[in-house]
Amino acid sequence: MIGPTDFYGAQNLEEIINNQRLADAISMMPEDNRNIQHNCSILGSLSEKDIEGKIKAIENSMLGEVVEAWDVQIALDLNRLMNDQVYLDALDERVETFKNSSLNFEISMATNIVQGVEDILFPAIEFVRARYETVIEVLPSVVRSFNHSAKHGDKLFEWNDMLTRLAADPHKFKNKFHFLQGDVSHKAFHYSVVSIYHGDMYLSPFIYENAQIHTDDFKVDNSWLWLPDADIVDYILNKKNEIVNSQIEKSSEKECGSCKYLNICANRMVPMIMDTVFDGRKECILNKDVIGLYDDEVYHGNSY
Repeated sequence: MIGPTDFYGAQNLEEIINNQRLADAISMMPEDNRNIQHNCSILGSLSEKDIEGKIKAIENSMLGEVVEAWDVQIALDLNRLMNDQVYLDALDERVETFKNSSLNFEISMATNIVQGVEDILFPAIEFVRARYETVIEVLPSVVRSFNHSAKHGDKLFEWNDMLTRLAADPHKFKNKFHFLQGDVSHKAFHYSVVSIYHGDMYLSPFIYENAQIHTDDFKVDNSWLWLPDADIVDYILNKKNEIVNSQIEKSSEKECGSCKYLNICANRMVPMIMDTVFDGRKECILNKDVIGLYDDEVYHGNSY
């Protein structure tokens, strides 16, 4: 899945959607995985007419011909969603704009951790499910773009604390909350996310979101280019497997070594993040008690 974030607001959108190399790369992917994931805000700098024009440009572009599904994530202000009719009308209009397109749009909603979100989150989830038949993803918004400071660790622990409070009623939490970390198959085995930054490729670990960490620890070297019959997908997955095995071996004398989720976390490269970005922190950066709620419910405690 390829995912530019500020897709519609990008000044070089025409260049992106008509880039021959990008279109060729997507065509090389399995047909059921030729997706573009991107965000779109409402009541922002772009009018509905602007969005309609950009969608029409995409429909007539190289990308429009090769992409099978467009996974658009609409950023929400939950307070305005539940209390502001003007905001709700704008959201209705944006959803209809995508639905009226000839492209195959899958729409989800997303919100960040902001003050007061806990109090209205569950009613908002119910509202969005009923009105738009989709989900709200609640994002910590601290792991997609790392600045390698201690603040990221602090924010992650704030996120963990919020999860604990939301999960005080386990039945309600498991039935309402869209918690990808609880799905032990998500972004784990036989799978890798890669980000391209200044012409280099980096493996993107998964914490509660995919993390963009552009350091040598996560860099994929380009030696595969000189291999005979090189397959970049195999090379990336082999590189990831080396890292996974190394993490497991190095965890034997740490808390991770006795954790039942070590294999899952290693495939998500969490121990490597703790040894690099969060070097010096002893606590696990994941809320294992909340992960355990899903483990008991779906996997009956057999997540290994």
